[in-house]
Amino acid sequence: MAAVEKVKAERLADLGGWELYRLALENDDDVVSTIALRRGAGGVDYGVWHRKDAEPSATGALDRAAESGWDDDAREATLQEILAIYAAQMPELRGGVVFAIDGAASAEDGGRDDA
Repeated sequence: MAAVEKVKAERLADLGGWELYRLALENDDDVVSTIALRRGAGGVDYGVWHRKDAEPSATGALDRAAESGWDDDAREATLQEILAIYAAQMPELRGGVVFAIDGAASAEDGGRDDA
């Protein structure tokens, strides 16, 4: 059985009012998903593209308090929440996700047993 590979999440250039994030397998750079986020007054709108689809396979919104910050930690937490919602449709994520959205990677192994 092949080893389960981690996925790397990295921020791309913004497109209009949307922040784009690319999720690709660490070892071969094969794109797993692209996620777009747009922060608004009442929350965060998102779109999820699987692999290289032209149209999003899912869209939605997450409630966020208007006064809450929108820093890299908040972005990572939002991405983790979205990935948790769609994990069943993305088996590539079972090896965990390494976030590199601010230039420095932080690991989230999916197991969450570091409590």
